[in-house]
Amino acid sequence: MSIRASRLRFSARALATVAAVYVGVVGGLELMARHLETSGQVYPYKWEDWFRYLTPTLWRSDGRPGLMLTGPSTARENFLVEDFSTAFPGNHVIPGAMSLGTFRDITAGLEYVEAEHGRAALPTVLVLGISPRFIAEIPAERPFPLALERYGRRHGSLLDSSAAFGLARKSALGGTIDHLRFRLSRQSPRYRAVLAWLITRLIPADANAWLAGTRAAVVLSQSGVGQLLGVQPIVRAGPREFARGYISPYRYQPVHTSWRRAALEAALDDTLSWWSEVFRWDPDRDAAAVRARALALRRFTAERGVDLFVVNLPEHSALRRRTDPGFAARYDALIHAAFDSLPLLDLRCLLPDADFFDAEHASWKGAKEVSAHVVGFMQAIRAARVRSGGDRETLKTLSAQWSRGNCALDP
Repeated sequence: MSIRASRLRFSARALATVAAVYVGVVGGLELMARHLETSGQVYPYKWEDWFRYLTPTLWRSDGRPGLMLTGPSTARENFLVEDFSTAFPGNHVIPGAMSLGTFRDITAGLEYVEAEHGRAALPTVLVLGISPRFIAEIPAERPFPLALERYGRRHGSLLDSSAAFGLARKSALGGTIDHLRFRLSRQSPRYRAVLAWLITRLIPADANAWLAGTRAAVVLSQSGVGQLLGVQPIVRAGPREFARGYISPYRYQPVHTSWRRAALEAALDDTLSWWSEVFRWDPDRDAAAVRARALALRRFTAERGVDLFVVNLPEHSALRRRTDPGFAARYDALIHAAFDSLPLLDLRCLLPDADFFDAEHASWKGAKEVSAHVVGFMQAIRAARVRSGGDRETLKTLSAQWSRGNCALDP
């Protein structure tokens, strides 16, 4: 055998070995990811939470009915999965909120879940967090429709903006190519979440505390180098605690600190941000479209036996003070008309400013308060339904009693 032939054979064997190792590693990570996602131990796509709707394992459970916490990113931070799981142990709690999501994104997401993952994947209880931006469909360019267009298996971007529901059907070939693109190019966040989960199991709590407390870690966490490299959260919390945060569904909980008041107000006053669109939005102009979307969602959930709770989420006083009183009254009238007869909880004024991360996202302390209040409200509604047989006026009175929408006592 010639030297050239030997080299070719050696190269082929080396490539085959590398390929086999790669397939083995990826295959092992995929199997672990599926198990951890189905069991609720890992929530991938921490920074791109809209991709969770495209991940089948997150919509499977151990046979328990689903309880879905959904809405915009504010719902993601305000509703703590752990607290709802403790309060409702008979349910599989699903974190379905998405960054920059709007009313149409969430309702279309439910339709996508049913179409792609089966009706059994739909929750039996839906807790929907709302806000003016969410209801107003701001901004126009949002990540979920773009993700569907590029990666959706059989359905693409949302149809006409006035529609409550509606997904564009893809061709068989186009959908297959887009799904393959998702499988080949967007799985690394899932596998990184698996590795983070392994870190939480391999590093004991005392070792993590020691690593976070070493002089080198302290100096690095306080240095400009640590900030430049983006490793400050790791060295400050230790690798184990950092990994625990990485596999959670939250983006800001619990290690991020609140914005300074001046920075928060500057962000709200930025004329180039979508906040300026929110402040200019006219609820009366879009009232018919909002009511149509709400009616479509109500019909969708009612036909499938999904119990729907609606929560108007808390706001920082800096945000409330930039909202025209007339706007607030028109918005309140709109959501009460759109969700009439449903359990509607108004928590706009529930939290003090100290319990916010920014204008809308609650801190960990604030989220504990919001979650406890929503859980108590849901339990009270369920008990009232048993006593009154679902009497409409009784439920309406109970919603008003539990609401915290009077901001007259703002500091």
